[in-house]
Amino acid sequence: MSNRFYGIALSCIMAAGGYLYTQADRAINYTTIPARVVSLKDKCQLVRKEGAMTHRIFTEDMSCDVDFASLQEDHAGRGFELTRQTELSLTYMSPVDGLQHTAAYTLDDDSHDYATDEVVEARVSKTSAEEVIGVAKAKAQEAGS
Repeated sequence: MSNRFYGIALSCIMAAGGYLYTQADRAINYTTIPARVVSLKDKCQLVRKEGAMTHRIFTEDMSCDVDFASLQEDHAGRGFELTRQTELSLTYMSPVDGLQHTAAYTLDDDSHDYATDEVVEARVSKTSAEEVIGVAKAKAQEAGS
């Protein structure tokens, strides 16, 4: 067998191992608990891809109310795409210390329908009181919708 075959096989084994480690880490070190959405904050950036690789250039956070069409006409705005992120501020009782904590979680698009004071399911760390790795609609709310 060729070295190329062994290289591909080793890469596949390493990728599978990394995936299994991540899944085991999430199952052991994180749990899902109810959390309340305290606030929502929209953040927008201009993003441009450069070169054959997907190297991205970002601008500073800006208001999402910006007139993107006028930015495109400006020489500095050409080639950029407007991307929107939403930062959820959550409060929850931490499984680490049993106290109420506040943490932020960023959604990478604006296709959500979260609202202030809504109860959601947050995936939080069992070892770090303010670490949130995921947010989903609460199952009871989805059934009632």
